[in-house]
Amino acid sequence: MAEERTLGLARARDTVETVDEQPSKEELQRRMEEARDSITKTVTEIKDNVAQQYENVKDALDWRALQETTSSLVAGRSGRRLLRWIRDCGGN
Repeated sequence: MAEERTLGLARARDTVETVDEQPSKEELQRRMEEARDSITKTVTEIKDNVAQQYENVKDALDWRALQETTSSLVAGRSGRRLLRWIRDCGGN
């Protein structure tokens, strides 16, 4: 957010330039590089955010699948034996 404000201030200052004061090639290249860096950073942040959200959803879905499998196992006779075995081995 702070970067957006800084970029906005830079643009505001740029518009103050008079028609006679055309930016030099070096200045334009510098601005392009700054814009490119800013875009690259933003895209990287978005990719990281999406990757994290994907992992969160994946983990939640994996957990649900595990719960459903466990519930169906516990419902049957073999499930009760499995629970007894886990309890006897020191599990909760």
